[in-house]
Amino acid sequence: MEAADDIDIAQMTFANSSDYFTVLYDIENYSTPPVWAPYVNGFDYSKFAGVGVPKSPSGSKRLKAKNNAWTIAANITDEMPDIIPVIVSRNIDPTSLIPKEGDLRQQLVRLSEEFTTPFGNKGFVIVRKGGVTSRFTSRRLNLYILYGSTSEEELQEIRDAFQTIKYLTP
Repeated sequence: MEAADDIDIAQMTFANSSDYFTVLYDIENYSTPPVWAPYVNGFDYSKFAGVGVPKSPSGSKRLKAKNNAWTIAANITDEMPDIIPVIVSRNIDPTSLIPKEGDLRQQLVRLSEEFTTPFGNKGFVIVRKGGVTSRFTSRRLNLYILYGSTSEEELQEIRDAFQTIKYLTP
């Protein structure tokens, strides 16, 4: 998980989203400001907390799963449709976001068996590849609500993309 100066984060492999966010923040160099170069400015580990997910203690070197409310998709490419969920709250099973053949109204988003926080069974948050953020509150949300206005051709592109996408839980 160590970031090297000559390695692009896109070329790295991560076991979980907490490791990804740790490298994204460049925590290894945080204490040496001239060297510190986070990939994204303006955030710290407190941004990963949420309802029932405690804030990471000040000075933590690594973001821990218990302090990370987010699951993130790996292997996303520019060619994939913008509607694909790339960041989701950890309280849902991200594999249930994959549209299968058939009626999307019958395909439900499932809760995570591992994580109940944040939000429990009251809802979840997703950020799509195109940047759109959505909050859902239904306990029985179906994929038609997520992908309903998508053409059949784009639905097939989404299904194809999910053959390479892997969701990294905290």
